[in-house]
Amino acid sequence: ALLMVMSALRYGGALQNPSPFLWPVLLVATLVVVLAGSKALQLWLQRDHAPERLRRGLGALLVGSVTAVALSATGLAFELMALAARMEAGPDRGVDVFVPWLLNASVLLGAGLTTALVGGLCWFLLQQKVAGVEAEYGREAQILERAAVSRMSLQAYSIDHTRKEVLQ
Repeated sequence: ALLMVMSALRYGGALQNPSPFLWPVLLVATLVVVLAGSKALQLWLQRDHAPERLRRGLGALLVGSVTAVALSATGLAFELMALAARMEAGPDRGVDVFVPWLLNASVLLGAGLTTALVGGLCWFLLQQKVAGVEAEYGREAQILERAAVSRMSLQAYSIDHTRKEVLQ
C-alpha cells in the first residue's frame, strides 16, 4: 500500500507542489511499516517468543496509525484555511486554485488513511499471532503444573508408605 501511494505521488504529479504535511505522514507510514516488519520478523522468522518481548511494540503500531490520520486531518484543515484565503484574495481564479488543492488534499488524506489501514491490519495480525503463542505457553504451563502436582502426590504417597512401614 505504501508503494502504491509513493508511485501515485511520483507519477501523478502530486509531488510538484505537495502539502508540507505530506512528509511527516510519509515518515510515520515508513515507521509503521518498519515496526510491523520487525515485529513480524521476530514472531515468524526468528521465533523469538520470550514473554517479556512478546507484546512489545504492538501498541506503537496503533499510535502510528492514529498519528498518521491526525497529521493528515490537521494538514487538511490548515490547507483548507489557506485555500479559503487564496480564494478570497482572487475569487475569479477559484478553479485554478481549487483543483490543485483538491489533488494535494486527496493525496494527503489518502496517505494518512492508507497508513492507518496498513497499521491497523498489521496490528490485528500480529495480535492474533501473539495470542496464539500465549495460548500455547498457557497449555504448556498447565501440563508442567499437572506434572509437578503428580510428582508431589507421588512423593507424599511414598513418604506416607515409608512412614507406615517404619512404624510397623
